Amino acid sequence: MRETITLSTGRVCTLENPGLPLLAHYHVLAFPAGQGQPSLEEADEIVLIATRTARDLGRRYYADEECFSLIFNGGRTRRKPWLHVHILPAGSPTAKRFAFLAFYLKRLLRRLPARLVRAGQRRSGDAR
Repeated sequence: MRETITLSTGRVCTLENPGLPLLAHYHVLAFPAGQGQPSLEEADEIVLIATRTARDLGRRYYADEECFSLIFNGGRTRRKPWLHVHILPAGSPTAKRFAFLAFYLKRLLRRLPARLVRAGQRRSGDAR
């Protein structure tokens, strides 16, 4: 799943669910590198969009708009050169801890066979 969202400046950001095993509801909101660096106002708008999106995902998956965590990657702490926000919906503190562990291990998870990714999405795709 990939969605393009137009910012108030006319530039865009993208919302994507990369389909990782054990992180079926994980999404990334990113400002594409080809646009250069976002202004501070655009960065603020992206964080606001990420928060609204996270609330929508929490409501959709867990019937509670407060079931999410965001990870904003500032310029000095990101591995990729473009601004991005990780959205981790989770229905409980335990699920959040598990999501953070799986997020930490995502490079390894990406190497798992595609059939495990699909199976994980089916299992965790059900709302409460």
